[in-house]
Amino acid sequence: MASQAFRYLGAFVDELTRSGTRHIVISPGSRSTPLALLAAEHPEMKVWLHVDERSAGFFALGMAKARRQPVALLCTSGTAAANYMPAVVEASLSRVPLIVLTADRPHELRDVGAPQTIDQIGLYGSHVKWFMEMPIPEATLHMIRQSRMAASRATATAMAKPCGPVHLNFPLREPLLPDLQDPELFAAARDNEDPYTYTVSGTKTLSDEALDRGVELLSGMKRGVMICGPYDEPEFPAAVTKLAEILQVPILADPLSQLRSGTHPQELVIDTYDAFLRDERTAERLQPDVLIRFGAMPVSKTLSQFMNRHHSCRHLVIDEGGWRDPTLLATDMIHADPLWLCRMLTARLPMSTHGSGSMHDRNWLAEWQRI
Repeated sequence: MASQAFRYLGAFVDELTRSGTRHIVISPGSRSTPLALLAAEHPEMKVWLHVDERSAGFFALGMAKARRQPVALLCTSGTAAANYMPAVVEASLSRVPLIVLTADRPHELRDVGAPQTIDQIGLYGSHVKWFMEMPIPEATLHMIRQSRMAASRATATAMAKPCGPVHLNFPLREPLLPDLQDPELFAAARDNEDPYTYTVSGTKTLSDEALDRGVELLSGMKRGVMICGPYDEPEFPAAVTKLAEILQVPILADPLSQLRSGTHPQELVIDTYDAFLRDERTAERLQPDVLIRFGAMPVSKTLSQFMNRHHSCRHLVIDEGGWRDPTLLATDMIHADPLWLCRMLTARLPMSTHGSGSMHDRNWLAEWQRI
């Protein structure tokens, strides 16, 4: 690799940091040396080393989940990349922003028996939101711009809701040691500190007509139940409990819902349903007319059986994207940001329903709380 071609990789690492990716987990190896050294050299990038790729993948997954920020993951060529698969799958299902960077042999060394070489094109299949085979690094202005654009796009795609992993594969030729004294190593094709591409994503909303239909449905609800599955949004617990207070309905909160603890009001949060819904008579007596589910499917088998028992009720699934309904019971699939929707319904419902004696069965919530 010509010495100036390392500017292509330096620009990529630099643009990752400008776009908001400030942590990278590295599983050391030979072919990934240029990217690893450049990441370690960049003043805005924090490097974490884990020799075992499987452990590295889950470490990066946990960090991205805890920080609610994208985390990069880097390994060498060959089966090292395959060991990231479990973490990539988990990131996809859990909607966690991972940026997976795999070093690869150049094209002339593929499918000819070269060591540490496997087919890495589309390695993670449908488990990533986006895959890109990066070009052989070049130091031309056009290619450096492409490098920065790819870094911007990778970060934006991983963070766009619903979040998830992306994969970029880097074919690299020898020599693999960059000149760390090159003054243009991170500055190529940039003359300021701004990101190369600003990416703006909006909140997924509904039309006024759709909101009015929702208000009408909830206003006529007598025995509603909210179900909150895994959903990681810091402001959501306060918003959904406020909506539940207006509707006077219980919230059946999954252990991963973030609702069982916190500073939000918890009088309406039911966390013992897995025990008492096992009782046949209780589960039959607590028949709702509307089920409203937020987030991923709850883990409780007992709760799933409760939903199936009352399959004839109106079943609303509110999710920001995808189709997460393994029960096959959804009567309404509402693709909207759950936090936004809770706030909009809260603002609209009191005007049309507050103080209405017919809004709900006033003993309904008390019965859930008593049990």
